[in-house]
Amino acid sequence: MSKSKWAVVLAVVVVVAAMGVSYAADTEAVAPVAEVVRAKRFELVDADGRKRAILGASSDTVALCLYDLEGKVRATLQVEGDGTAAVYVQDKEGKGRARLMLASDGTPGLSMFDSQGRLRAGMWLDADGAPGLRLLDKAGEERLIAGFGENGGPSVNLLDKAGEVRALLALDDAGYPALNMWDKGQTPRLALAVDSDGSAVTTLWDTAGKVRVWLRQGANGSPGLNLYDANEKTRAALALAKDGGPVLSLFDGDGKLRTILTHLPDGSSGLGFMDKEGHISWSAPSADVLEGGLDAARPK
Repeated sequence: MSKSKWAVVLAVVVVVAAMGVSYAADTEAVAPVAEVVRAKRFELVDADGRKRAILGASSDTVALCLYDLEGKVRATLQVEGDGTAAVYVQDKEGKGRARLMLASDGTPGLSMFDSQGRLRAGMWLDADGAPGLRLLDKAGEERLIAGFGENGGPSVNLLDKAGEVRALLALDDAGYPALNMWDKGQTPRLALAVDSDGSAVTTLWDTAGKVRVWLRQGANGSPGLNLYDANEKTRAALALAKDGGPVLSLFDGDGKLRTILTHLPDGSSGLGFMDKEGHISWSAPSADVLEGGLDAARPK
């Protein structure tokens, strides 16, 4: 074949090759893209062929699982048949450590688990939007519950191993605090509170649930102490009169004031005895001098 004919053939080859490249480029540019891909399961692998994600669905649940380099599931996004949506996070051992969930009724919650898979803490919002917190021990028993009470104030409950509330710290809707404590039999034993008038009050109960001690500091700063018998009758009281003098009062079994001992403004002491009707039957000095002490002596 002559050189001129080789030149013609070469030119044709070059033209055809160029047309092929142009056609391939045009074909790639306009290749159709599927609008819908339908499958029951998708697997995503990395450059080394390791499984890193699975998207799948059963009859009522769809889930996306993410894997680490060791092939362990580390996170799962799941929607269940009843509409509950949840995110699960696992550790390197494959044990669940945290769960964020939105229940079918629309209430969210967060649960946290220890390395043994035991539930140790939870947070949630109830149907009214009120938040709550609970902490659990290694045995799975609730030991602390925090939230908002019916009056709208915050509260913290401390529970024993049997699940019984032993202490409660709360604020009422006006912001006044109270601390209550119970024994193992759920009998109230101690209460501390600040009243709406600014008074601070402490109450002690015996094992039978009877009030035995009542300590109060009034809004004006004046303190008072009442002691009760097993029938919750006042038997003794210690208070300060308006002039600041101390007053000791003694009561009979019916809770009626019978004896008063006070320190008078002039530095002397006063003593008075009352009958069952509460009238002074004898006093030193005179009854009118003891009147201030009598006012402080009467139980509040």
